[in-house]
Amino acid sequence: MPRRPSQQHPAGGSTIGATNAPTFFGRIDTTVEALRLVRAAQLGLVPRIRRRLNMEEREKMVVSGAVFVFSVAEASMQRWTDGKMWSPSRIDGNFLVSGARVCVMPNVDRLARPGVQGAEREEGSRRRVRSL
Repeated sequence: MPRRPSQQHPAGGSTIGATNAPTFFGRIDTTVEALRLVRAAQLGLVPRIRRRLNMEEREKMVVSGAVFVFSVAEASMQRWTDGKMWSPSRIDGNFLVSGARVCVMPNVDRLARPGVQGAEREEGSRRRVRSL
C-alpha cells in the first residue's frame, strides 16, 4: 500500500487516540491494501471504529476519502450505516461497490405541474465495502 494512513482529519484535529476516527484517508484499490489496513487496525497502528457513529460524528467524519475499519464483534455492528443514501451494491472482485445518491428537489416550474416529483440521482462519490 503506497499511501500512509493520515493522522489528520481534513476538517482538522488529530485522529490518533480519538474515540471514533476514520482509519485512513485515501482510496483502497486492491484486496491486499484492504487486508493490510485491517491488519494495521488489529495491531493498533491505525484507529478503528469501536462503536456506531452518532449524528454529529457522521456529519463531521463521513467525507469523501474517509475509510473506516471496525470489528463486528467489538463495535456490535453487523453492517456500516452512515446516514447517507447509496445506490444498490454491485460486486467488484472482493468489494461491494455502490454510488452516493442525493435527492434532487423539484424546481418551482415542476411544482406547478401535478404529478411531477423530485427524483434521486447518482452523485460522483463511491463506496467500496470489504467484509472479512
